[in-house]
Amino acid sequence: MNLKGKMVWDLSLDEIEYVYRNLHMNHYVYAALKTYHTSSPPLNRPVSLQANTIPAYLRVPIDKLLRLSPYIGRHDPSFVRAGITYCTYLLYSVLDQVELENISLVAQLLAACAYLAIYSDKNDNVPLWNKKVVRSKTEYTIAIMEKLLEPVVDIDEVCMIPKQSGYKNENVVKGSLGNLFAFFKKVILSIIVFIENGYDPQLIERALLNAEQAMHTYEHKYEFIDHNSPGRIRYPGQLRYRNIIYLYGGMFFERQGWHDRAIDWYLKDINFPDLPTLFSHYQTDMKTIERLISVYSLTTNKVMQNNIKDLINHCFVQTAHDTAKYNRHVREYFRSHPSTDMRSVYIYPDDFRQWYGGEASREVYFISLLYNKFILGIDYRDINYARFFGY
Repeated sequence: MNLKGKMVWDLSLDEIEYVYRNLHMNHYVYAALKTYHTSSPPLNRPVSLQANTIPAYLRVPIDKLLRLSPYIGRHDPSFVRAGITYCTYLLYSVLDQVELENISLVAQLLAACAYLAIYSDKNDNVPLWNKKVVRSKTEYTIAIMEKLLEPVVDIDEVCMIPKQSGYKNENVVKGSLGNLFAFFKKVILSIIVFIENGYDPQLIERALLNAEQAMHTYEHKYEFIDHNSPGRIRYPGQLRYRNIIYLYGGMFFERQGWHDRAIDWYLKDINFPDLPTLFSHYQTDMKTIERLISVYSLTTNKVMQNNIKDLINHCFVQTAHDTAKYNRHVREYFRSHPSTDMRSVYIYPDDFRQWYGGEASREVYFISLLYNKFILGIDYRDINYARFFGY
């Protein structure tokens, strides 16, 4: 199988399966590709909502989204995508009304809407995954991996490794929480590159375990652990880097067939009823749910499955509410910057780049695809568009 130089949209279905099962492909990318290649959405025709199928508060934003469906592939892709992104944020604005008893229905509806984001992004060349399927090792990734294989990993030292020879990393403050974010961004990138190139699983395992140990040591040394918190974190943002190592590490262990290790990693410090109280940003919330969904799909323990499903549903409610909160942040930005090009995938509040389109406007659909697949058992190819839409 020749994967050299290929991007995810270049892959055949067989290649998609091979990469997902044997190398590396995250769940969101796989779900989007499978939906694109195997489901039958209502393209190139008018689409409307079926009567009395969804909660009333969702009808107006969903109706606005569906009005754009006939234009996908027929009109200027940038404007179509910009319209779908804008209508997605209109949808976000009402998600604070989502309640526990509607989670299954809302997830199915959003999964059925996912084709709008997938096709409009693809047509406008907004990357689903902006890296090659198999990346070449570089001096940078090799240097990171060498550090990860040392008996004791120095997080501050790893953070100071420059991406290019002759450059230096800025803003490396010893003992800072920011270094943990920077560390795991470097570490997971490098580990995934080695996975993509087929390196010995025992080498990958050692790198992951050493990175985890370095994190524990660093968190304790600089007092980033709160033993009174069930998640043992002092700041909600710490969930972000925890998700990075435990999601991608869990995926690696699952691919090796080490299921007990995978379940343990997926659940690290998130398997407790009060988990939603640690949530703060909707995309981090969704990554945490992704870890829980991964466990649900892997375990054969029915009691664990029931408990995890209940936790996922409660987390989904909080995530929906946090999504509405992010919408308010974005709307405020556009009110204060009325000349912003709505086709941009970024906004710049306080000169800090944040996602507006791309992953920020599609991941709510993608997490719903995962819920649909793994919790409800509806395969991507079997999405029932006619349940909600008339066409």
